[in-house]
Amino acid sequence: MHQKGVTWFWLGAWSLSSCGSLQIDPVLEARALGFELHPAFGKAWSRWGWVYEWRFLEVVWGTDEVNSQLPLVIALHGYGDTPTMPGHPFAGRSVPYRLVMPEAPLIVATGRAWSRFRVADNQPEAMSRELAERVEELRLAIALLQRVRPTRGLPILFGYSQGAHLALAFATTHPKEISGAVVGAGWLPPSFTPSQLPQHPPRIWAVHGSQDNRVPWSLSRVAYQKLQAMGWPIELHLVEGEHLPSPAMQASLAQAIENALRAIN
Repeated sequence: MHQKGVTWFWLGAWSLSSCGSLQIDPVLEARALGFELHPAFGKAWSRWGWVYEWRFLEVVWGTDEVNSQLPLVIALHGYGDTPTMPGHPFAGRSVPYRLVMPEAPLIVATGRAWSRFRVADNQPEAMSRELAERVEELRLAIALLQRVRPTRGLPILFGYSQGAHLALAFATTHPKEISGAVVGAGWLPPSFTPSQLPQHPPRIWAVHGSQDNRVPWSLSRVAYQKLQAMGWPIELHLVEGEHLPSPAMQASLAQAIENALRAIN
C-alpha cells in the first residue's frame, strides 16, 4: 500500500577503518511509510526523507514497484537551489530507476550550497576544502542509501553547476564507488586532479554551454583535458547556451542519463 504525505527518516552510525574504508553499523531505524504518485509524470512516486544529516527527495521513475531493485542516481543541485519534483532531464527515461536528490547542508541567501564559494569568487583552495568535506559526507550518504534501498549496480552521480563540481570531485577521489557521472556546467578544482589513472575509472558525460559566463568553458575544458590526457573516459558535449540549462543542454543531459542507466542494465 502507498500512503501519501509521510516523511521517511533514516538514522545510521559509521566509522572509518585505518585503511580508510567505510565501516557502517546496522541502520538504527528505517521507516518507509509512503510515496506520493505524480500522474503528470506517468509512473513517478516521490517522498521526502533523511540520510545521514541530509534531507533528500526520493523519486522512483517508470515503475509502481517502489521497493524493487533499481539503478540509483544521486542528483546534486547547484548553488542556491533546493530539491524539487523534477521534470527534464530525469523524466521519460526508458529504464526505471531511483533518483535521490539531497539538499546541500550550507544555507546561502538564495537557498542551499555545497560550498560558500563559486567559481567567480576565484578562491579555488577555499572551495576545494569545503568540497572535500562534502565528498566524504556524500560518500557516507551513498553507502547508507545502498544499504537500505535495493540498488542495482553502482550509483550514478548527476550534478549541475556547483553540484557538478562536487560530482567530479567525488569521481576523481572515490572512483571505485560509482559507475559514472553526468555533469552539466561543471568544473574540477585543480586540487582534485588525480596523479594517475585509477584501474577502473568511472565514465564521465560532461555537457557545457558555449556562452557560460559563470563557469566558463575555457576553464572547464582545461580540467577535462587533463583527465582525458591521463586516459579518463570522458564524453564532452559543448552546446549552445549560457549557464542556465538551454533546451540543447537539457537534451544532452537526458541522453547522458539514458546512456549511464543503460550501461548498468
